[in-house]
Amino acid sequence: MRSCALAGFFAVPGTLRAATTSAADGLMDHAAALVVAGFVFLLLCGLVTWQRLRCLKRTRRDRELLRELTAGRDLLEAVFEATSDAILVLDDKFRVVTANRTAAARFGCDMDAFIGCEILTLTDPAVVESRRDRYRLALETGRPVAFRDVRDGRALENILHPLPPGPGGTRRLAVYARDVTRELASRQMLAESRDRLAKILRLTPAGIAIATSPDSRYLEVNETFLAGTGYTRQAVIGRTPEELGFSVAPADRARIEQALAREGLIQNIELEYRLRDGDKGTVLFSAITLEAYGQPCMLSVIVDISARKAMEQALLLAKDEAEAASQTQLRFLSVMSHEVRTPMNTILGMVDLLRDSGLSPRQEAFLAALEQAGEGLLALLSDILDVSRIQSGRLRLAREAYDPRALAREALAAHAGRAAAKGLALSLVEAPDAPQAAIGDPARIRQILDNLLDNAVKFTRVGAVRLDVGREQDAANTPRLVFAVTDTGVGIPPEKQERIFEPFAQADGGATSRPYGGTGLGLTLSAMLARSMGGRLRLASRPGEGSVFTATLPLALPDTAQADATFPL
Repeated sequence: MRSCALAGFFAVPGTLRAATTSAADGLMDHAAALVVAGFVFLLLCGLVTWQRLRCLKRTRRDRELLRELTAGRDLLEAVFEATSDAILVLDDKFRVVTANRTAAARFGCDMDAFIGCEILTLTDPAVVESRRDRYRLALETGRPVAFRDVRDGRALENILHPLPPGPGGTRRLAVYARDVTRELASRQMLAESRDRLAKILRLTPAGIAIATSPDSRYLEVNETFLAGTGYTRQAVIGRTPEELGFSVAPADRARIEQALAREGLIQNIELEYRLRDGDKGTVLFSAITLEAYGQPCMLSVIVDISARKAMEQALLLAKDEAEAASQTQLRFLSVMSHEVRTPMNTILGMVDLLRDSGLSPRQEAFLAALEQAGEGLLALLSDILDVSRIQSGRLRLAREAYDPRALAREALAAHAGRAAAKGLALSLVEAPDAPQAAIGDPARIRQILDNLLDNAVKFTRVGAVRLDVGREQDAANTPRLVFAVTDTGVGIPPEKQERIFEPFAQADGGATSRPYGGTGLGLTLSAMLARSMGGRLRLASRPGEGSVFTATLPLALPDTAQADATFPL
């Protein structure tokens, strides 16, 4: 029994060990399974998380892409609607699939009515068939078709573009219609402007050239330039002045370059030039910088003044010769005056002696006629000499104090005898504002008054002669001295008044028919003297009613002028 019990005792622990071992193995398998399951779970969670993140990323990208597409579509729609060109898409039945508002307005429709409408029903009946043929041609050939419409005074450029087939394989056609009315008008105006410019360039008498800057290579010239230089257009274009043999002084070339660099403009400077064949000339040169033919250029205007310069030289020579002739004439007149005055003074002196020698009345008459002729000849010589001096610029005027009223009284008294002999009333009218003192040349003023009074008495048979002296203000408010001689004589016809102040001109006809005599130099000399003193001589006259000669002279008062001085003309 004891042995059995021991055996049993020892047998139980073994069983326990076996059971324990079996249980431990089971636990290890379970743990391993749990580990594997956890790993698988974590793996699945990672995959799920990765997939979700990928989906989120794709969703975010899709949203961004959708926003970009939406923005792009909105932009395209904005451009589509903003353009001034009419754009529409037609299906194969020529119905409007889509269009912008410009196209709808062009056909006079609103958008809702325009979409789906057959376009040919809105087209002018006169062009429906030709338009249908063009639509078909574009769809059948798959190539763009362009044509121009002109209706209601507007021009439209149309282009038909075949598009890839849409849903269901439907063919479509894009139509672009651009209003080119203003563009065509601008082109027409540009063409007309170019034509006018070409005509101006062709007809202008000035040479015109456009050259590159700064190497001066000719790009365009006109016919006048070619005619002046003797070259053909082919020989000039693309070449420089130096290559063509145009020679300009280096100083002039430097002056041109400096002026263009500083101001960009040159106006009318004289240049001396020499051509290859040795011909010389003078031109007026003007130039301006500009952009032309896509590069900096210089536009030159060249006027050949060689003939004018030659004429100027000839005129200067003629002027010198005329002045020399005038001096010779003046010297001759001076000598002649001296030579004639000497014997004439002797003759007049002998007349005075003869008058005291107890002559008969008839001899007294002869002697008076001789004395009158001699005095007239002396007066004529003096007038001729004075005219020559004025014309040659050698007459000298004095500046001295005088009394205009006293001068007028003296002049009137000198002609009182002749006036009384003819029964004429001779009077003097002194205006209240007439000055009592002035500065000038009283001798020359007296000469003017003597000539005017002599003419008035000569050409007045009955009536009166009046001398007025006064003052007036001119347009610049400057005081002027005025002497006016009024007569009731024969008057002067209007056609003769313009030349009455010319040398040897008279109002009473030619040399053989003048009833009043005289040389006609008195008025000429008076007008020239008045102009020499800064004044003028005017005439107002009516035939049969008399004349008024008015001498207007500068009024210099003693406190504003220097007396006892002389000055040349």
